[in-house]
Amino acid sequence: MLKNPNDKRFFRRIVNGDEKWIFLNNYNHGKQWLGKGDRGIQTPKDKKLGTKVMLCVWWNYEDIVYFDLLEYGHTVNSELYKEQLTKVHEKLQSRFQSLANRKRVILQHDNARPHVSKTTTQKINELEWELLPHPPYSPDIAQSDYHIFLSIEHFFHGKKFNNVEDVKNACTEFFASKSKDWYRGGIKQLAKRWEQTIY
Repeated sequence: MLKNPNDKRFFRRIVNGDEKWIFLNNYNHGKQWLGKGDRGIQTPKDKKLGTKVMLCVWWNYEDIVYFDLLEYGHTVNSELYKEQLTKVHEKLQSRFQSLANRKRVILQHDNARPHVSKTTTQKINELEWELLPHPPYSPDIAQSDYHIFLSIEHFFHGKKFNNVEDVKNACTEFFASKSKDWYRGGIKQLAKRWEQTIY
């Protein structure tokens, strides 16, 4: 990738997957203009307290491939991750046949335990996918972190949801509002960020 940072054929093969906690109450922590002696309006810190659900998402050069929202308090383990990868494969076959049928998928995910477990590795080999390495402790070059998750935080700013279904509808709305160029921009940033990290 570093030798050919503008090679669209390579970028089109990448499928990126990651997880993020989504809070049902996303408080508005906007800046406040205060006069001398004025006290600011306090709001709860949603990063420590509150009901949250886990968003799992896979995306590529053109669009969201598949996303899943887990029930309250549930997280990803190896067995669930294997099931999700199967669903991602099915979506690729139905929507991106040229990519799936030629067995040219390059999967990039971080080094979380469910992603690197023996059973997950076996599943990836079974699907005949290639893995794009992700350096540990490097969120600055995790595509979902610097692109999708950063943007979705702004989208959810100040919003409150009653249940998981409301969060799912909001996620669907957010993903549908983005153009192919937006997804391509996030994928193509990866080469530049790798260059900054390595060199």
